[in-house]
Amino acid sequence: MVAWDLETGLTLWKLRQLGLLTSCSSSSDGRLVVCAVNPQNGVSVCDAASGQMLHHVSDLHRSCITRCRFDPQSQRVATVSADRSIKLWDLRAQKTTVSIDSNHGNVVSACCFTSNGHFLCTASWDKTLKLWDLQAGGFRSHGGTPLQGGHAGSVSACCLAAADANLLVSASYDRTVALWDLSSLSQTLVLKGHSDWVTDVSVSADRKLVASSSKVHKYFPSQSRPEVFAP
Repeated sequence: MVAWDLETGLTLWKLRQLGLLTSCSSSSDGRLVVCAVNPQNGVSVCDAASGQMLHHVSDLHRSCITRCRFDPQSQRVATVSADRSIKLWDLRAQKTTVSIDSNHGNVVSACCFTSNGHFLCTASWDKTLKLWDLQAGGFRSHGGTPLQGGHAGSVSACCLAAADANLLVSASYDRTVALWDLSSLSQTLVLKGHSDWVTDVSVSADRKLVASSSKVHKYFPSQSRPEVFAP
């Protein structure tokens, strides 16, 4: 893990861990950083200012963790995995407080919280996205709520707009970026511009821009393929 000063471009600290780090996230208050560590199938939580290791949890999942995210209150870390499960690890209790069998038909590739932390969205290689009501706990009996419509390929990433709890953006191996309205659980717009797999996506805080990244097209092996859209 490496922390950078964006004003100077200098490295603030480095923390080397054994294995492959597959995902990282900072807490909303800026105090903590979490990364997913494989093959330990766990996470490490560090102090963002110093890089000091605060917690290391192994064997959270039975397989590779694909994404880790803090909730908006910086109290829990959500992880999703190739084992198709969702875990919520509580920083205060230092234990897993929620464990969900997602019922996705393939790898759960990504997750993101709504701004109030009441809902978690998951994306999967089964070409679908699901919404989980963490506050009411209805998922325990009914599972997640699938979003209507979908992608023609595996969904690789999802991101919720900070300024609009109803705006979700997803990226897919079908070469598209999709916008969703969570109030109706439906797809509202499909953005096309990449020539290969879209691997990640993010939406600006003012919801005016969507940025996406893509696998390099086979005909341009030395070039990256970023795109920026204004929805």
